[in-house]
Amino acid sequence: MEHPRLNLGLVGFTAEQRTLVEQFLALQANFASEGASKKSGLRSPIPWQITHHREANALLLSTQHASLDDQHIVRFPADSKYSDVVGVRPSELRIPYAVVANASQPKQGFLAPDAPRIDLGNAMSLKIALETFEGALHAVRSLFALAQLLQTRQSEIDDRHTFHLVRRGLLEAVVDLAGQRVMMRNSLQPMALEEAYWLSRPLSANTLPPGFTQWSIDELAWTYAQHSITVNLPKRFLSLPIYLRQPPRVRPWMIYPRQMDLLEFLGQQSRTYPQLAQAFPVRADLLLRDLSLLLACRAITTTPPKDIAEPPNASLLSADQAGFLEAEAQAHSKLPFELKTMRSGLY
Repeated sequence: MEHPRLNLGLVGFTAEQRTLVEQFLALQANFASEGASKKSGLRSPIPWQITHHREANALLLSTQHASLDDQHIVRFPADSKYSDVVGVRPSELRIPYAVVANASQPKQGFLAPDAPRIDLGNAMSLKIALETFEGALHAVRSLFALAQLLQTRQSEIDDRHTFHLVRRGLLEAVVDLAGQRVMMRNSLQPMALEEAYWLSRPLSANTLPPGFTQWSIDELAWTYAQHSITVNLPKRFLSLPIYLRQPPRVRPWMIYPRQMDLLEFLGQQSRTYPQLAQAFPVRADLLLRDLSLLLACRAITTTPPKDIAEPPNASLLSADQAGFLEAEAQAHSKLPFELKTMRSGLY
């Protein structure tokens, strides 16, 4: 199965420090490529890419030039890649992080004692930090794995049954296509999904078990498109007008700020791909992926709506849809930390 590509945010890094991390990730990618070409029995490392800190699944913090304010927020100077100054309140971070081993007092006291300390000159310490992140992010990885399994088994499953994924006699996940949802054990590991067998059950066997979290099929599709190495966007979206069909029915924290900008822009009127590329020139390399995300959860279409007298969604979210998202956010406020808002704790 394909690994998801995870996002790594660097905060407080100098250009030289960033280069060291980039070189390490390049070596990891080369190793994965060589292993795939040799069809080695060893599992290739999970690919990571450096992204904006507000889109990261995990953070590396370099506090050498940071300051601590009276609100217990660690303020980092603008780094070499992104110009904005970042504030981090470590106690509120909802994603895993590691600290470059130069944190000084009193900043040290506000960083989790079990957060990995890394030496940028030691590749092994970086490797251990990433492996720690990958373990903490098992839920994101499991969502990605389940999306792949649904894709490969689409001819075997239907909406007249509920499917239980069972491994060694233990229920790991439930697939309810009629309800357009899946339910996963909170402690589920991706490997368990690969080893599970699929048991066809009556449609009524779709109750949310204790210790499980419910996800919509759209959220699985969004996660897969967000973290897949490849981008799947039909060619018609490069030439025909693109219409906003509906807001994506995913948890609000899953939508990056740039994707919200794109949604609001499409909500005003239909746009062609060249118009979108002109409107978002700085993010042109990400535009194809963002469109593939919106397509994956059926938010956009190239088919003109029957009635286009008014913009399809001028305010982006109707009262009902906004209520749905609000209710979803509240209902799942006690999710495992790695699946809460990816921007919590950042200022």
